[in-house]
Amino acid sequence: MANKRKKKRNVKRYTPSEYQKAFATYIAMVIRNATENFHSKYLSDSQMKELNPIIHNAVVTALYAIDTYDDETLRSSFLSMGTLA
Repeated sequence: MANKRKKKRNVKRYTPSEYQKAFATYIAMVIRNATENFHSKYLSDSQMKELNPIIHNAVVTALYAIDTYDDETLRSSFLSMGTLA
């Protein structure tokens, strides 16, 4: 079988601002603190360690969507995937 390599896509990666990084960290910490009881009942420390960066990246993604989507339709469809309270 021939060795097939995946082609690298030339995708511009998003780099959040220092403000967005700090804001995302704060929001992720609030989420983490709010889930502490669930963590202690159902998740090991190693599972929570794996979950923390997933939460943080999701927050950064949400901030990115809010800040960069100029098209109201795109922003609405992206943000409607979650529940905004």
